[in-house]
Amino acid sequence: IFKYLKENWEVYDLPKRTRLNTEVTWITPIDPPKGSGEKARYRVISETTNPDGSKTKRDEIFDAVMVSSGRHHQVWVPPFWGKDDFKGKMFHSGVYKYPEFHDLKDKVVAVIGSGNSGIDISTELGPVAKQVHMTTRRGDMVCRRTWS
Repeated sequence: IFKYLKENWEVYDLPKRTRLNTEVTWITPIDPPKGSGEKARYRVISETTNPDGSKTKRDEIFDAVMVSSGRHHQVWVPPFWGKDDFKGKMFHSGVYKYPEFHDLKDKVVAVIGSGNSGIDISTELGPVAKQVHMTTRRGDMVCRRTWS
């Protein structure tokens, strides 16, 4: 994942388009006038912590907003039956690195959940682990990618 992020960081010149140490405090759509044919835009209010500790507040308008707080944000493992009795390794996808880091080669692995992280990790473990089982709340259809 890091390699993918790094490649896209460079290809799309994201350093110029990224504001680090910034908390978005409000996002609201701005509806275009009816019948105008214009697309909705978004008002974003944010606050950046500067290197000297001072704060810069911004109120800006954007054509699109992407919220990226997935597996690299906060780890939370919900309570579930049998969790305290399980004797094997158990960890959240937010701390997952790669199969060798977690000593998963030739192991029987269960992945709970079929979100992006669960699918990515299961795919990575497939050729390495002895078996990979995925459990989900409801049925999902997982298709292999047909593009590169």
